[in-house]
Amino acid sequence: MANDFEPLAGRAFTFTTKPQPPFFDGVVGSRVLRIEAPRLLEIAWTGGGVDTTVTFRLDPIGPGRTRLDLTHAGFAGLRARAIQQVLGLGWRGLLRRDLPRRLAAR
Repeated sequence: MANDFEPLAGRAFTFTTKPQPPFFDGVVGSRVLRIEAPRLLEIAWTGGGVDTTVTFRLDPIGPGRTRLDLTHAGFAGLRARAIQQVLGLGWRGLLRRDLPRRLAAR
């Protein structure tokens, strides 16, 4: 997703991607809620009519190895649960396919 992210607590930013009518206009309003570089990033995620939080946590697990824990929370109600399923597919694709490819290109 295109974005104007900067790692500053309180900083508002926007993710943009392809719209998915009629429920998603392609815009996710976000704000950095908490940052503890280089181990923690928590952001507000507002899009598709739901307000949630996304937390990325990095934990060293051995020499040259790091665990990434991604939590997307705050889905309440039937519509939000449906959106959670769709976003879950996107996060899994990012973590299984896109992230390894980007890390290998470094």
